[in-house]
Order: sequence, then structure tokens, then C-alpha cells
Amino acid sequence: MSHQSTTLLKRICRKADAGEVPGSDRDLLRRFVDGCDHDAFAILTARHAAMVFGVCRRHLPSVQDAEDACQATFLILAKRASNTRWQPSIANWLHMTARRVASRLRRTTQRRLKCETRSSVHESSSVLDEISGRELLSLLDEELNNLAAHYRDALVLCCLEGVSREDAAERLGIPAATLKTRLERGRRRLEAALSRRGVSFGALLLAVGELDACGPNLLRKIQSTISGTTSPLVQALAQEIPMSLLRNSVIAIVFALVAVGLTIGIHFVGPAAAKEEQREQVTLKASDTRSADEKIAGGYAAATRPEVDKFQEGVSAARRNAVQFLKDKQTREGNWEGALATTGMDGGTTALVALALLEAGVPAKDPAVAKAVDHLAGLPPKTTYVVSLQTHVLARADAKTHSERIQKNADWLQAQAIGWRKNGKIEGWSYTADNARGDNSNTHFAIMGLHAAAGAGAKLDDKLWEAIRDYYVRTRLPGGWSYIDAPGGAVPATESMTSAALVGLTVVKKHDKATDASREAMEKGLVAFLGFSGRPAKSTGYQALISAELGTLLESKESKSGDKILKWYREGAEKMIMSQRPDGSWTGAGVDANAVLNTAFNLFFLGPGKK
Repeated sequence: MSHQSTTLLKRICRKADAGEVPGSDRDLLRRFVDGCDHDAFAILTARHAAMVFGVCRRHLPSVQDAEDACQATFLILAKRASNTRWQPSIANWLHMTARRVASRLRRTTQRRLKCETRSSVHESSSVLDEISGRELLSLLDEELNNLAAHYRDALVLCCLEGVSREDAAERLGIPAATLKTRLERGRRRLEAALSRRGVSFGALLLAVGELDACGPNLLRKIQSTISGTTSPLVQALAQEIPMSLLRNSVIAIVFALVAVGLTIGIHFVGPAAAKEEQREQVTLKASDTRSADEKIAGGYAAATRPEVDKFQEGVSAARRNAVQFLKDKQTREGNWEGALATTGMDGGTTALVALALLEAGVPAKDPAVAKAVDHLAGLPPKTTYVVSLQTHVLARADAKTHSERIQKNADWLQAQAIGWRKNGKIEGWSYTADNARGDNSNTHFAIMGLHAAAGAGAKLDDKLWEAIRDYYVRTRLPGGWSYIDAPGGAVPATESMTSAALVGLTVVKKHDKATDASREAMEKGLVAFLGFSGRPAKSTGYQALISAELGTLLESKESKSGDKILKWYREGAEKMIMSQRPDGSWTGAGVDANAVLNTAFNLFFLGPGKK
């Protein structure tokens, strides 16, 4: 260990004893970034290393592997320090990152063991090193990860790091009473989740404490890592490789640096003694003629992967970050209200976010979604927009449990169709309470809500779909569809309303046969839609939602008409990947300025793993 590192740690201890340590992790990171203050980073290390090492130890059978993963976690922190919007405490972020890095190393180690020689020394193990025991302990991290971020913040600090409530409240920048509430509610949720899996939270905490010992040697190793002295193994672990590829075993992480004179061997050099180098040795096939740069760059053979894999990496990362952003924004009551100030729109934002999470593959039993569904299930019908989205969410989450409410919503939506009960001719759906004039935005939402209700088994009027089909045939303009059906086409057609009409016509075909008139409307509408390509929409978020619905209904990632082809999913997703903010959100101008709404729209567009 270097004399410099030892001196640095002693200086930190003196500062801590003198009460000179700043209260905020965010402030320390700012000092590290702005002034290259390694003392500040070392303070962060001393604060959180035991917790990070404990997470890694619970996921990895080898102490050395756990130390490597711990070092890699802090190396990632150093790399991202300048381009991430940090919270006052980074304990939550470190916990999630450590879990991800340790899982990555565990998978890689399992693959590597198949190639290693039988002569490697086997470490002695305790009861906690048995696979069954270790997997049991890792349940704590898994269930912590399922909690809302504000609960996880409090539990990681107080339960895993042993920080007092007073200090934890100061680090998080919240009142002590708020911290107390978060701890109590978070602990109840965590205990309930663990209990369902047959595990006691208290017993796990006692067992976890046995693995979290973090001595000064590891602190010195971490500080050396940040100073630029680290092993190839840690460097490779710190590469931000999307977990989706690892889950699918698409790539194998290659931990390697080719030394001068090395021909076919690549050594995994640990930061400890030379005997660890032997443990990490991997033999390369003589037939592998790829260049060293291809094997090293980014920690995997990036130059040999198909382009589609790179695209999917970006989509997976964008989806994952957006999901986390929305979960972090959920209120303690389980909703996302406040984004829309319009009277009577309570529940609309929550329904939209919940629908986006479900579309992205988040299961209905996920705590964030489950709380949102509970909130929505108790809301009375008021406006078309809310009732439609509410119906869609309830149908997707648990159609059987909510069947009665879904049927009532379907009846309400049919009753709100303008002109339907009066003369059998639908003139759309409206925002306003008097329901005097329809618009194609609310009409679109109403149709999607009715479509979801029908899919959940609700009974609808036999003539409903025919009336909807005739509405779109009747209101089409030469350039597509407009926001309202104005006399003489006074209101011009727009991309979003044309897309919405195409969604409506496609839905009708799922329930009723097409006619020559509806087929012509669909064909000419698609030509008009492709003619809008490249023009800015009033709300790119809403446009993303409708485009995704249309593509899903047509079961295609492309829109075609004649020789015109729009690769809507690829082009849209690439723009989203480039424009996503560091916190996982998207914002824009006008309607898209609200980060929660816009992120929900875009997340819905990205959809599940395969679209």
C-alpha cells in the first residue's frame, strides 16, 4: 500500500474526529469534480465502502471477487461524478450499482470456472458462503430494489450503513420526522415482501452484518483505483455494459490487458498478491485472430457485435432509466398527480404512467404499479381521458379482479359518445363536462379504453364499432384528420390526429369487418401520415404514444405506403436515446415540458424488450 494512501486515510480520520466532514454526499462529489479533491472522494469511500462491500459479498462467494466488485462500483462513481444529477445522499445509488456489478461478475465467474484448471486453490468457506445461504441473503438487496427510492434511501442509510436517524436526515436533506415516517413505512413494506418469501427481515440483518466487515486495506485499494492504479479486472467491471446483454448471455466480458511479449494468455490481475494472478488466468484459443483492441475496448468485443445489438443496448438502457425515474417520482400515496392542472383530470397522469410501466414490461405486482392500480381503482368516472386510461390500466393489471369496474367504465364511455344515444351516429368524445363538441384526441383515448374493456370481457353495444368506423370515414380530410370536425375543413389536418384516426380504424377491424370506404380511408390516411414525416408535432410525447399504438396494432415496426417507408420505431427510439436526460427523463417544449408526462409517453413508445 502506498505511503500516500495511508497518509490520506489518516488525514480523513482526523477531519472526521474534528467534525469537519461535510454533511452531503453531493457536496463531496462536487468538490471532487470541481477541484479534483481526492480527500472528498476518500470521505465518501469511508462512509459507504462497508455497505457496498456487503452487497458485493452477498452476491459473490469469494472475498477477492467482492473486493474487486466494490472497487469497480466506486470507479463507476468517479467516472459518472461529473455527468449525473446527484441526490444529497448517494447510498441508494451505490447500493443498486454494487448489486449490478456483483451480479455481472458472478455470471462471468461462473462462465470462467468452466475454463479454469482444477489446480486452483479453493478458499475455505463458512456457512454463509454456501450457495443457499448466500442466495437467501441476496433477497434483502432484491426486495430493497423493489421499494420506492425514498424508502430505499432511508433503509440503506439506517439499516445497512448504521447511520443514526439524525445524521441520515441531515444527509438526505429532509426533516427528522419525514425520515422516521419513511423508515417505518419502508420497513413495513420490506418486512412484508420478505415474509411472503419466507424470510425474516431481522434475521437477515443479523446475518448480513457478518459479511460487511470492511477494513482499511480495502479503503486503500479503492482510493488507489480512483488515483489510476487498478487491475484490468476492475477496469472491465467498471465498463457500463447493459445488463440486458448479460442476461441473455449475448456477450462475455473479456478482462484483459495484453502485456509486452504475451502471446496467447490474458491474465486477470487482481489488486492483491501474485497468487491471485494465477487464479484469474484464462487461455485464449489459438485460432482467435481478433486484435487486442477488439477484445479490450469497452470490456467486450464491440467491433464484432451486430449493429442491432448496439441499438438494443441503447433501448434497454433508456427503458431501464426511464422506469427508475418514474418510480422515483411516485408519491407516497402511490400516484403521480400534479402534472395536469385541468379540473377533473385527477388520476390521468397516474393512469398514463402506470400504463407506460406495464407496457415497458414492469409486472403488475411490482410495488409501484400495484400502488398506482389501487389508487386508480377507487376513482369515480369524470372525464373521458381519465376513464379511458384507467380502464386500460385495470384491464392490463388484473381484468378479473376489476371486471365490474371495467364494465361500468365501458358503459360510461358509451354513454358519453356524442350523438350516439340521440341518433345512432357518433360525433366523437369530449373533454368538457357538457360534452358538446368532440375532438379526435379524446375520441382516440375513448376508443382505446373501449378496446381494452372489450379485451377484458366487457359487453359493448353491437353497433358501436360500426358507428366509430363511419365516424372516421366521414370526418377524413384530403390531408388526413384534424383535431375537430370543422365545417369545410376549416381546421387543418395534423400528424397526431391522423395517427389517432388510423389507430381507431385499425381497432375497428379487430371487432368489425372493414368496408370499402374504411379501407380507402385507411390507405389514404396512411399516405397522409407518411407525408407528415419529419415535421415537428405539437407534442412529440403524445405522437410517440399514438405511433406505438398503431405499430403494435399493425404488428409492424415500419409504416409503408407505395414506395414510402417509415421505420418509425428505429428512428423514434434512436432520437429518444440521444435526448434522454441523465436522470432518465425526457423534457421538451410546450406540452412536453412536464418531465413525468413526457417520460411516460416515451417509455410507452419504447415498450417491452421485443416490439
